[in-house]
Amino acid sequence: MKRFFRKEDPETEKLKLRQRLSYGPSIVGIDISSSSVNLAQMAYFKGKLTLIRTRIVNIIKKSEESDEAATMRALNIALEDFNRRNIKYVCVVNCPQTCVRKIVTPSMPPEDLRGAVSLEVKRSIPFALSDAILDYDVIEKIDKGGVEKWNIVVAASPKAAIEKILSYFTPKKSKPFSGSINKNFEAKDTIEPLDIKISALLPLSLCLENVIKKSKLKIDETLVTIEMGTVVTELNIYMNAKLQFSRKIPFSGQQITKSLTGALMTDRGKVELTLEEAERVKKEYGIPDIKENKMVDGKITTNQILSLIRPKVEQLAREIERSFDFYQEEMHGGKVDRVVLFGGGAQLKGLPEFLSKELGMEVSVGNPLVDIELISNDIVECEADAHKLVLAIGAALSGMKGINLLPKKVKDNKKDVYTKSNVLQKVGVVLAALMGITLIPLLLRVHHFQNEYAKAKQDLNGLVPELKAIEEGLLLNQIASAKNYWDESLKEISNVVSSDMYLEGIQVKENVFNIRGVIDNSNRSGDTLLSKFMLDLEKGVFKNVKLVRTEKKTFGVENITFEVTCKLE
Repeated sequence: MKRFFRKEDPETEKLKLRQRLSYGPSIVGIDISSSSVNLAQMAYFKGKLTLIRTRIVNIIKKSEESDEAATMRALNIALEDFNRRNIKYVCVVNCPQTCVRKIVTPSMPPEDLRGAVSLEVKRSIPFALSDAILDYDVIEKIDKGGVEKWNIVVAASPKAAIEKILSYFTPKKSKPFSGSINKNFEAKDTIEPLDIKISALLPLSLCLENVIKKSKLKIDETLVTIEMGTVVTELNIYMNAKLQFSRKIPFSGQQITKSLTGALMTDRGKVELTLEEAERVKKEYGIPDIKENKMVDGKITTNQILSLIRPKVEQLAREIERSFDFYQEEMHGGKVDRVVLFGGGAQLKGLPEFLSKELGMEVSVGNPLVDIELISNDIVECEADAHKLVLAIGAALSGMKGINLLPKKVKDNKKDVYTKSNVLQKVGVVLAALMGITLIPLLLRVHHFQNEYAKAKQDLNGLVPELKAIEEGLLLNQIASAKNYWDESLKEISNVVSSDMYLEGIQVKENVFNIRGVIDNSNRSGDTLLSKFMLDLEKGVFKNVKLVRTEKKTFGVENITFEVTCKLE
């Protein structure tokens, strides 16, 4: 008898394939931004890690609703139909204080490494080490003059930032570690935290590293990524797809929007855009071309938009250049080959062209999906969605390896659960093996080695105070011989800076200070203020104050940029 089978349409087949894959082992990357919850689910399909599902849910705050409750509601919507049994969840850590540093240490026993890393990193993080959660990963072993050293990537984040993330996934009755439940969740917020076990917390820069590793970069290429967020912008430098340098830049998409609300005097009178109008103008026109001047909504011209927005993006370009200088001079990094934009900054029209001209190098918009296996081409609807998903994709690509900013107690709980579930399976095999050998000689040898180890450890502990005293002595010698009196000199400079002036940068080389700044010249008193600033410097601890350059610029408001050098006596 001939059998007939109805062939299902392609859309139904794709849906069933996604459902089948989603019920197997997979990793879901979660990125909680200030405006949306972004998810990316990856699973193995035909032997390759494949993006099988994405979701973007905007965070919309209702009246009298807390920010946490609005975020919780968006998370509930985003994760409501995910099968949680075989999924590992990796969440992005993206707060202004979270930082990633690369350090070099001598090779040492694992039990001593954490203390050495903590000692090294506490000098470079912007918060107290006692308030931090940190983790590290030895990425490579190198030989320096016949001595083995380790290249280590260290990530640190304030405990409060980690606790806030975990509070979204921890029911109120459960407390995985002290202080984990955010107190802002009041009884009036009816949305409960999700009962989801987060397997890993990964910093932004390492999420982007995972995406970059999937792309085909040139050998020895040094790539810079700029991820512009709503609150802060992060610059990362990668060589051979490995993170070399990471820095938060005090610049954000909000600042660009706010700059467009500045007042302008036109032949029709005073013009000001509301925040809503400014946001729409920013998205539609970005950084306009000065050659194409036209009226927008009968209120403002594109050249006026440029005059309002340009000082801000020039500030971004200067911060990028400062980061390059630090990377090359202080970290002995090489030449940067190109810049790639991700996130919100990638969507600002005209920004790649503007930065390329200012920096004198190739600047392009990144493609978060390049060389990523997709279950279907419609898994991501548009380019804007791809940029929203880039961090979630990077988190899902982590493979649960490397750095994990989960608190130690949470990690230990996971290990305990794993141990209890496996111990009964292994105990029979272990007992059978032990019964076949003589235990007494083995136990005697173990006891002997334990005594030797305890003695060696005691000797090592006796050396710790001496090593610490030597380190402190070297540090005191460095301080005593230093010629740069930073506290006194910076205090002197701050005392002579007027309210109509701000400084862009200070560089010091052999007691010679190079000071760059901007003066508001709207009342035509800029030259007088600059002269007074130089005279006041001469009256204090500085001598040989010289004007290197000065330039007048007009973008809505007239400013004078200047550069001054002086010597610290």
